[in-house]
Amino acid sequence: MKTITAIIALFIVQYLSSAIFSQDNNTISQYAEWTYTICKHPHIVTGASNTSNLLPGSRSNIFSGMEVKCKSNVSLDLSKGGIGVLNYKDVLLSGPMGNGLHYYLGRSQFDCDDIPERIVVLIVTDSLQNMDTCQTRVVIKDITSPTISCMTQAEVQLNATGQFEIKEPKSYIMQYRDNCFLDINKTVADNKIIDCHDRPAKKVVFTVTDEGGNTSTCITNFVVKDSVKPQIRCLPQTTINVTPGTYQINFKDYSQNSFISLLTDNCTVKKTIFNPSETNLKQFGTTRGQLQIIAEDDSGNSADCTTEVIIRRQIKSVPSGKIILKEE
Repeated sequence: MKTITAIIALFIVQYLSSAIFSQDNNTISQYAEWTYTICKHPHIVTGASNTSNLLPGSRSNIFSGMEVKCKSNVSLDLSKGGIGVLNYKDVLLSGPMGNGLHYYLGRSQFDCDDIPERIVVLIVTDSLQNMDTCQTRVVIKDITSPTISCMTQAEVQLNATGQFEIKEPKSYIMQYRDNCFLDINKTVADNKIIDCHDRPAKKVVFTVTDEGGNTSTCITNFVVKDSVKPQIRCLPQTTINVTPGTYQINFKDYSQNSFISLLTDNCTVKKTIFNPSETNLKQFGTTRGQLQIIAEDDSGNSADCTTEVIIRRQIKSVPSGKIILKEE
């Protein structure tokens, strides 16, 4: 009878032990689920009640006899592929070491969606299923610069004010790539205004910046063209008085303002040409004729106008070069 009782008692002990270990396994399973939850939602703590008040760097000693401490913060740089892998040793500040102890992280791999930070739990267990935990804040950084290429060369025309504005810098970016997030619309040019002084060509540097603050640059060579003609307007009529004995005059000896009421260009007027450049006078009376004036800018663009010139011989001498102007 005693033998039968002992066998029954032994059976009950084994059954209870099995139930306890089963419950411990469920606890670990629940904790793993909680660990996943806190990684995805670092500000929401659910699951095991004895971990609900953890802060970065703090610990929860679920079972006695073990003590593990985490660093408050750790930094993790993402690779060129946008992935970062964390080792438990990166998180562990101090803790027991020895055979039968197992350290593992609730989450060890991170990507661009995890920027700027996540909360990670470090778990240590022994062969008897005792468990201790702590957690840390992982600051995730993208340190890889974008890759871009610009249009090699672009030809632009100056406008009537002698300028060309780069309104959409992104349109000169031909290819771009980044391991995380890059907004190409935020491309900037080191000089958005090109003007006459930049002829015949100017190099412009374009810069892109990704959401991690990493930058990359490329250069486009702008060939600057000016096809805008000068503006010129002649006086309707110009009268020139000459002294007796004068039989020939050269128009370039007179100020161009004597014949022109307006002369301007978007860049620079290089020269004015009189056609004809000179004229012979009648021996007596008045000489009358048409004078064409051609304005040419420093890009080779030209425009012209015509004025009527009346040359009168004075009976009395007058100061040389004096001109009487008439304008309609």
